[in-house]
Amino acid sequence: MKNKLITIILLTLLSSCARISLTTLEQRNLKGKVKSVDFKVFEAIEKKGNYIKGKQHNIPFSGHNLTYFNRKGYKSEYNNFDDSHKKFTFTHRGLVKKEIEYYSNGDVQNKSFFKYKRRRDSIEVIRNDSIGGKRTYYIKYDKTKNLIKDGTGLHQYDDNGNKLKQINKHFTINWKYDENGNMIKKNYKGSYTTVKSDFLYTKFDEMGNWIEQIEFRDGKAKFISERTIEYY
Repeated sequence: MKNKLITIILLTLLSSCARISLTTLEQRNLKGKVKSVDFKVFEAIEKKGNYIKGKQHNIPFSGHNLTYFNRKGYKSEYNNFDDSHKKFTFTHRGLVKKEIEYYSNGDVQNKSFFKYKRRRDSIEVIRNDSIGGKRTYYIKYDKTKNLIKDGTGLHQYDDNGNKLKQINKHFTINWKYDENGNMIKKNYKGSYTTVKSDFLYTKFDEMGNWIEQIEFRDGKAKFISERTIEYY
């Protein structure tokens, strides 16, 4: 009886310490021990059936950005060179513990601290911002550690963990992937606009991660994206 009780306690402790969320590398389908990803987007120019880079594309959230990952595979720092610079720390369960956002001059713009409470089949998130104060919302993960509900909407995945759909009150996004988990289609439908994109991958590194991607809209090459990946 005593041994059975010890086993139950140990299983409970192990369960409480288990990861809830996939690592950032797993979410992004990045292979190997990635240290950083430097992402750049250029306008695509077609010449005699070939695609070459035009001027660099620097629209916020879709332009040049640099992401650093810690050795556990979680995002530790994100720098969008036209918008924001953030640093993150995570709990042992894979949930964001702290987020610090900086101005371009290096001064702190906002600090966010997160606390979590188990609520039936969901997790209550208590977020406290230095600007904006405290707010509460709920998140939920499936059995394979995919986020299926957050503070903005719902997410759906295939059997391989690839995100198929995201729905909220502002937009709906659908994705399709190849056999290696690389996105090949993305359809965005918002309140005022619809964007349908197809993707072609032309270069990969030695780990099998893509380093050059061409995005097509209405059958025409629109953007060429490049990733420079550094490994531990």
